[in-house]
Amino acid sequence: MNIGKYLRKSVSSRPKERSTRNRRLVLERLEERFALDASSYDASDFFASVAELEEPGDAPLAVISQERYYVQENCSVRVSGAGSVGTNLRYFWRLGVQPSELPDSFVELGESFELSAPDLGLATGDYYLQLFVRDATGTTSEEARSVLTVTPSEPSFSVDARSLGDDSIVLTVRACSFYPIATWTIDWGDGSSTRMDALGYEISTAHFFPERYEDAVYAPTLKVADALGRGEEQIYDLVVVEVPGINPISSFLVDVYYDAEKGSYSQSQVCWAAGTANVLRYTGWANSTITVGSGGIEYSFNDEDDVYEYIVQSFDNVGSSSLYGYEWFLTGDYEATGVAGWAQPEPGSGGFYPDLENFWSLVKYYSYGSSQNPTSILPQMDELLHQGYGSTISLGFYVNNPGSRLTLAHTVTLWGFEYDARYDQNDPRHYAALYISDSDNDAYKGRNAPNTRQRVGVQWDADYNRYKLTDYRSGICWLEEFIALAPLSLTVDA
Repeated sequence: MNIGKYLRKSVSSRPKERSTRNRRLVLERLEERFALDASSYDASDFFASVAELEEPGDAPLAVISQERYYVQENCSVRVSGAGSVGTNLRYFWRLGVQPSELPDSFVELGESFELSAPDLGLATGDYYLQLFVRDATGTTSEEARSVLTVTPSEPSFSVDARSLGDDSIVLTVRACSFYPIATWTIDWGDGSSTRMDALGYEISTAHFFPERYEDAVYAPTLKVADALGRGEEQIYDLVVVEVPGINPISSFLVDVYYDAEKGSYSQSQVCWAAGTANVLRYTGWANSTITVGSGGIEYSFNDEDDVYEYIVQSFDNVGSSSLYGYEWFLTGDYEATGVAGWAQPEPGSGGFYPDLENFWSLVKYYSYGSSQNPTSILPQMDELLHQGYGSTISLGFYVNNPGSRLTLAHTVTLWGFEYDARYDQNDPRHYAALYISDSDNDAYKGRNAPNTRQRVGVQWDADYNRYKLTDYRSGICWLEEFIALAPLSLTVDA
């Protein structure tokens, strides 16, 4: 948070430094006003004579009747003191920018007197008011000290703004006012306000600015009413507060990811096999401890490329689904056996977990084309990835939109999400992008291809109740299906 300079120049709590000549002039005017001769105050013969008349007693006590006096720049104020103990008390006053310990700088006045700011040429600010008294025996009191504040005709304010964080401040406002302030109302500039009924010359209050996703500049203002109810029509600018916006975008990515690539042109139709290999490797089902497959042939899967090579050697170059690929690899069964237009496996291949009792409990399948609640699919997939599931996504490229002619189907592997915190998780706009690996990124480079993970933006289309990818290849691409497989660890733990 940045707190800018005051919009309205405040009156300092201390007057500007005056020259010695100007200070002397103030005192001379004070002397002239009461026709006093400061040089006679310490006349030794006077004190010697009165000493003969009275016995010394307890020292008198000097008291200034208020701790602080206020006088407007165009007004006067009655200054009052008091003394106790002793008789025939004499009152010695001094008014100055700084306090003084020099007795000859004090002027003898009465117990109380009128002080006029304009007559004395006093600028706005604080002055030290000092008093000591002497009784008839010459015994002098200790000095009493107070502060006299000359205020402008209308109140002015000084502000101390302390940041508590990026979105909050503590604001301390001090008034320079003839009458104390009774009501303070701060408009924070963000649609909220704080009213404080506190009779005095200072308030302090904390404020939290609302969360915004863009940087914001606020200009709090103040309205006051003094003890006589005056002043609410005047607005005082306080400070400029710059609050940084909150980045609404966050991401979740799995710790590791895999990216099997097509190894040759003879594998152009087996993107589903690459996605299947990535998920089997990620979930732990295809690992280096598997050494025996169907028919007693030994295998060792050290990475996703090993799994992919095994799959493409077991199937012809025809499309299929990772759902059936998981089934075949784990159980040896294949749901599309004998179905025209679907890739067919070599007899006796797959089946690395022949004792697996319920394969279908390990998979989750979601389709935008058939779902009764399509907005819930991404939140459910989000939860599954957090649980350790792996998943492929089926993509559809259409001439215009889902329902028109399908020009291409493709499978990629899902590794994470990008979120927009401005929207609730159940709002389709909450999901801003997906992170995927794609067997076509470096197609036909095989094991030499680098593993890459890419971000693809998604946008919800309410007309067709599904997401479309906004920056993936060319043409209109839509999310069709998610096929998730549980990790091996879940079955082991169970």
